Amino acid sequence: MRNAAAVIDGKNYIINNAGNLTEAKNNDWTLVDGFYYYVKDGEFLKECVAKIGSTWYGFNDDGQMYEREEFQIWDSKEGQYYHYRAKKGGALYCSTWYEEDGNRYYYGENGAGYEGYQTIDGKLYFFERGRVYLDQIIDEERDGKRYIADETGALAEAKKNAWTKAGNYYYYLKDDSFLTNCVAKIGNVWYGFDWDGRMMDDTTFNIWDNESGEESYYHAKKGGELLTGWYQEDNERYYYGSDGKGYEGLQSVDGKQYYFQYGRVCRSQKVKADGKQTIMPSQSNLIHNAYSNVIKGTFTNPQVPTQYNGDTFISLTFEVIGSGTASVYLDTQYLTLGYVKGNKLNQASVVNNSKVCDVTGIAGFEKVSVNASTVFVGDVTLGDVNMDGDITVLDATEVQKYVVQLVAFTNDQFTAADVDHDGTITVKDATTIQKFVVNLISKF
Repeated sequence: MRNAAAVIDGKNYIINNAGNLTEAKNNDWTLVDGFYYYVKDGEFLKECVAKIGSTWYGFNDDGQMYEREEFQIWDSKEGQYYHYRAKKGGALYCSTWYEEDGNRYYYGENGAGYEGYQTIDGKLYFFERGRVYLDQIIDEERDGKRYIADETGALAEAKKNAWTKAGNYYYYLKDDSFLTNCVAKIGNVWYGFDWDGRMMDDTTFNIWDNESGEESYYHAKKGGELLTGWYQEDNERYYYGSDGKGYEGLQSVDGKQYYFQYGRVCRSQKVKADGKQTIMPSQSNLIHNAYSNVIKGTFTNPQVPTQYNGDTFISLTFEVIGSGTASVYLDTQYLTLGYVKGNKLNQASVVNNSKVCDVTGIAGFEKVSVNASTVFVGDVTLGDVNMDGDITVLDATEVQKYVVQLVAFTNDQFTAADVDHDGTITVKDATTIQKFVVNLISKF
């Protein structure tokens, strides 16, 4: 036994770290090896709090006085632990607030941290282990009433089927339950709520949808009302349905079909539509560096995929209006060029299963030249996921983070990461980039 209080032959001793004994004074403090002990009426104070003079102190089960730390003592009468905090010198915090790491605590007149509902200076609070609840719903009812804590901990009573403002946030008590981690229609308006029941305000957020087994995306306007219809931000377009939910997959809007991810319109990238591969082009950036005096690009139903021989595709038609050269950048596994002459359609496959075909030997296509490239629409380099100008193992790492939902990708990053050209981002893409980095493959 070291650094502990002991009774030997009816006398009170303190054993120091070397094992030496010091007799303890009765009804007085004894200091040994930096620890204070107190014998009250012939017995060491152990595992308790006690008032000595006008000050409260706490002692551990070795009889040492607590100093500059938080501790708990079991109250056998109450059948629960109470929490305390000792200052430098050992005196307990009593009848005062204490703040640390963004938390607030209150300790009563005997130093015990408050528990449950308590009133301080005319305001109602809720405590657990001395810590006051901040900016959250109180699960425990009080006299049949429900409460919400604001940023100071002061409680606001919540009314059923009505809004309650507590501090900087709004909450809604529907019947007997607060709305949490959901979207709900209140009146004629849809709103979103986080896990703590706080109304979403001026932000984009996602909620797990139990019916679909997927996350649904929403955007709350300033004031909380969920956005519906079209929305544009940072050159990206989004569409939210009448219930505020962002569209997913192939959807029809105003008679035109689009493909959506997280509510965002996919542009100039491959996607899956009903199990078929589809290219969803953007007229503004599908044709790149095309001289206006050479070709004129028009789209045949540019947003409506059509079916042919079981494949899903979009048709792009060029009308030749001059002579010269033009570059058309496409991310595709298959590309067929054709022209009509004498009411006859002449066609040639220039990209087949991601491989470029030489068509210069086919009549009518002698001057057609197609070059394989890792450069994509908007000068995005395939494989350069972090956009630093190089393709390294760091790019593969970014893909892995995306797969496990640690990071989100911009439209360009998604395009750069889809190196296996299947319209989705998976571990396979990360592996393919790694193979490129160690020169196992020379192109994507």
